[in-house]
Amino acid sequence: MNKAEEEKLREVLLHSEKPSEYFEELRNNGILEKEYPVLAALVGVEQNPKYHPEGDVFTHTMLVLDAAASLRDKARDPLAFMLAALLHDTGKACKTTNENGRIRSIGHENVSADLADRFLRDSGFESQRKTAVNLTTLHMRPNMLAKDHSRVRATNKLFAEALDPEDLILLAEADRGGRTDAADFTPNRTFLNDRYRMYREKTEDKP
Repeated sequence: MNKAEEEKLREVLLHSEKPSEYFEELRNNGILEKEYPVLAALVGVEQNPKYHPEGDVFTHTMLVLDAAASLRDKARDPLAFMLAALLHDTGKACKTTNENGRIRSIGHENVSADLADRFLRDSGFESQRKTAVNLTTLHMRPNMLAKDHSRVRATNKLFAEALDPEDLILLAEADRGGRTDAADFTPNRTFLNDRYRMYREKTEDKP
């Protein structure tokens, strides 16, 4: 990625109300694959319609990106947060399987993290790389733990692994919002924020 492309991406992620429009334009002009092959690979990658009625992984990623844009002012590191939203599901391109109609992408978050790390190493976002990769690695767990109303030990473990737990909760909200049937995130937010408060109180009490 050259300097001009880096600055354009930075501008889109930090200032556009709908960053998806930029990537859709690249796609429509036939240059997405050249400039962002890691995103172009998501076009046509199917998802389980029960959980992702919006369509393929590229469509979901664009919805997540726009949802993230509406939350980025709350992020502690807005650029790392937006980069994670952009790259969080890139591993689905090689981890998605369809076994007798059962579509799964087991372990995609780890491959996504590797792809994000490589992408950010090759661009000018080195200072955001570590946080964005960490967010990408953990992006699925907050909503899963909230859905299962998991034990405090499980949420404490998650927050201990997160470089920025608050931005991770925001990414979980954006990910949940990246669906055409996105439900109210309030119950998950309440659960996660309460658990994070408990985690902070516990860690602050340590000598």
